[in-house]
Amino acid sequence: MDESQNKSRLTFIDICVLILYFTLVIGVGFYSMLKHNRSTVRGYFLANQQMTWIFIGASLFATNIGAEHFIGLASSGAANGFGVGAFEIASIGILQLLGWVFLPVFLASGASTLPEYMHRRFGGQRIRTYIAYLYLLLYILTKVSVNIYASSLFINYVLSWNIYLSIIFVLVLTALSTIFGGLATVMYTDTIQAIVMVIGGLCVMILSYNKIGSLSNFYNLYLNATPTIANDNLWYNSTRAPTCDQPTIESFQMLKPISDPYIPWLGFFLGHIPNIIWF
Repeated sequence: MDESQNKSRLTFIDICVLILYFTLVIGVGFYSMLKHNRSTVRGYFLANQQMTWIFIGASLFATNIGAEHFIGLASSGAANGFGVGAFEIASIGILQLLGWVFLPVFLASGASTLPEYMHRRFGGQRIRTYIAYLYLLLYILTKVSVNIYASSLFINYVLSWNIYLSIIFVLVLTALSTIFGGLATVMYTDTIQAIVMVIGGLCVMILSYNKIGSLSNFYNLYLNATPTIANDNLWYNSTRAPTCDQPTIESFQMLKPISDPYIPWLGFFLGHIPNIIWF
């Protein structure tokens, strides 16, 4: 696709919506910076513990759902079926575990973070430092990097920016709102993003359903769907089976057979459930 076609993806209304969105997010960020006291550790990291449930819930939602879900999970669902939905459904139960088991322990101990709790529970500064660095490294490698890459892919596709310029833009915007605003700014902006994601996701779902026509059409169309663009870069992969990218009847199962090459039920329970608890 040439550059002129690339730039035609955005209409005047699209540009106005983007400008309005960024203006709203930046404005709310500055408002929260002026409203909340950031001069103390409690004010900066805990928002003075004055946030209401609606902001806490929206922030949890927006923190969990991001570009890697709208791009990554959506593409996995298109390729492998309903199995990826088990990831988010299982998270509902694990959130109850957080609220009824882990959180009361943290509150009773007076700790604000897991490294602080481990320090109070077992003593010694080394274990606190080790866990802090370990979790920081794991979060960067498994979460932040994926988020930045997925976000930059979206910006690159929609705005036709260079991929590296898109990454720098995402990093700078995130750093400014987080470093200078603290937790309060993050929670306020997360609330806006949660609303946008819910409304946008519902609109995409409705438009997609109208395009397909009915659930029976969806079933038939999916089973006959194959990639429209062949990946010629994989011609040298000797492990690539002819059945790759071909939809199967198991695509409509949430928990797939143990022989499934993508998301077998045993691998889901033994591999993904512990990962959700860590996350």
